[in-house]
Amino acid sequence: MRLVSVIFCLIFTLSNFNQSANKLNQIKAKVEAIENNTSLTEHYFDWTKISGITLDGGGILRVWKDDNSEVHKIYRELGLSYGRTRLTIYLEKGVPIKIEEIEENFGRTEQGMNYKELNEVFRVDIYVYDWEMDESKIERKGKRVMTETPCSTFDYEPTLKRALKAVD
Repeated sequence: MRLVSVIFCLIFTLSNFNQSANKLNQIKAKVEAIENNTSLTEHYFDWTKISGITLDGGGILRVWKDDNSEVHKIYRELGLSYGRTRLTIYLEKGVPIKIEEIEENFGRTEQGMNYKELNEVFRVDIYVYDWEMDESKIERKGKRVMTETPCSTFDYEPTLKRALKAVD
């Protein structure tokens, strides 16, 4: 009986691992399809004008839509005192499927900051399996310096809502 339980647990674990790998591969394929879709129309916005937030280095928001007005990609870049942050949200049927956030800091010299040099210090790739249930796979590299760690994927909703409102 014990052997049967061990075998069952092993099969269940391997099955869940395989399902997660399949979801991850499906998301990667969808993101690649969005990136390669030349029929999407890009819309460009000044972050200060749509958010009312003024930043040291300014900010931009770019949104890609198809002919049916469905948003497939959102890109936000914010210039901060010590560098910049970049956020990319990929969507399928209006629901995020992947979120990429990158934080870059300006290089430093003995005289101060080198504004011509940006170094990636943090990156997170969030593969969203179920947006409503906040189920995702998160891959992190580096350490945040300028930004706070979100508590959940829902913390990205304000950018999502601003982008959808801007192209509406």
